Amino acid sequence: MILAACFSSSALIVSVTPSRNVIFTWLMVEALRKLNVSDVCPVDDKPMRENELLVHAGKSLRLHTLTMQFVKSHLVTEAIEAGSLGLGLGDDATMLFHIRAARKDDAPALARLHVQAFNETHCGGRADGPSFELREHQWREAFTVNDGSWFCFVVEDDKGMSVGFAQGTPHDGGVPGFVGELNKIYVLRRFHRRGIGRLLLRHVARRFIERGVTSMLLFGEATNPSNGFYEAFGAERLYSRSGEFHGGYGWRDLHKLVAQCSGAQHDDTVAS
Repeated sequence: MILAACFSSSALIVSVTPSRNVIFTWLMVEALRKLNVSDVCPVDDKPMRENELLVHAGKSLRLHTLTMQFVKSHLVTEAIEAGSLGLGLGDDATMLFHIRAARKDDAPALARLHVQAFNETHCGGRADGPSFELREHQWREAFTVNDGSWFCFVVEDDKGMSVGFAQGTPHDGGVPGFVGELNKIYVLRRFHRRGIGRLLLRHVARRFIERGVTSMLLFGEATNPSNGFYEAFGAERLYSRSGEFHGGYGWRDLHKLVAQCSGAQHDDTVAS
């Protein structure tokens, strides 16, 4: 959930992404009213085509300040995800997620996460993918390579559980014009739409840039539901010589990707 705000001379426009339409509109209005910010309505009293609410604050600095504090504190997000305004979406809906570089001792946790996320993504949730033992062996082997040729970021919730990871490697040159490769990126399904994928993308892109790499690609599946996520962040489809799409995506300018992934959250955390 992303909240962005900008001031005009007489009002604060609060933009909300992704859309929650009517339910989100109601939640936003009710939450703002709890802060005694009155006269809240959709922009121009019209349906929320752009998912915007207009908070008429007049010339009152106090109302502007209250509303801005509200936006910054992500109370809307917390209210929606926690169900405190009646949605009841579960106990794990409000938490902070922290991203860091993976370490050698993360191998077992990464293996468990890898197995579960792979099965959710590619096997319909069935345990048909590679085993935990195989994944743990693969991760332990990966961490024996200390030449700096690869890196991995892991995202943990506020209880220390790993919920997502992404791995970057050099591209072997098979596709001209790309130097880095987003080798893996997975987020547990129940933590989708929390900003975790964006957090991972941003950190992978930034790490590549730090190494002088300004482009990257990934190889996926043409029918993977995650493809919409890549396209939302500016990835271009890569086609074979015969014009077929097999699930490959690329970013030719990682600086643009970093800018697009940047939001109101702290660089290393995301609130949900």
